[in-house]
Amino acid sequence: LLGALALAPAITPTAAHADEVDDAFAAGKAAFKDGKYADAEAHYERAFKIRPSPDLAANLAQTEIELGKKVEAAEHLAYALRLLPATTKPEARAAMEATMKELRATLCQLKITTSVPGATIALRGRTLGTTPLTDAVFAEQGQYKVTATAPGYQLAEKDVFVSAGGE
Repeated sequence: LLGALALAPAITPTAAHADEVDDAFAAGKAAFKDGKYADAEAHYERAFKIRPSPDLAANLAQTEIELGKKVEAAEHLAYALRLLPATTKPEARAAMEATMKELRATLCQLKITTSVPGATIALRGRTLGTTPLTDAVFAEQGQYKVTATAPGYQLAEKDVFVSAGGE
């Protein structure tokens, strides 16, 4: 087993979607500023589901760090770093990379591959996506069951133990 997390396909934006994303982003930013991190997370997630983007992923990661959700924060930050535009200010990229380094020290990054493209991968029952996975999958130290399912194939399962700071 080796890994990344597949993201939902982007939805074609419309004027209504743009307004909804802008409204959700503004509400998330205000909630974060007020220390209402759970509310901020909900607003940012709503915006991200409509229009996934590096900036929304970075805001989600920052909020998830405040909520103690290191795994989710690492996944969103990895997504943001992978898709940051070349025009991103070097100091912003460096700050994100430093945060990612701190998160990686406390988590394990899984690399999950299968011999069958299109297999659905789950970790502890949480569906991650279908192979080939494109984004990083992180887990806290511990024992996990990884499963792979595909039409016409038997269920594949593997128990793995992951250590913090490992891959």
